Amino acid sequence: MALELREVRAEIAGLVQRLLPHHSRTDKIDEVVQASGYSRHLIDVLRHRDHPWHRPTS
Repeated sequence: MALELREVRAEIAGLVQRLLPHHSRTDKIDEVVQASGYSRHLIDVLRHRDHPWHRPTS
């Protein structure tokens, strides 16, 4: 179960990164925040590859 949850987090992190590259406009970021229910802070950090959610097996 824990591995499955880590894999789901990695998928979410990858999706956020694909939807919101570094040059994304603020309104697009806000749209993803609203649709996801995640905080703006979490969405911002998921846009970078060094966040732990990008590593499903760690």
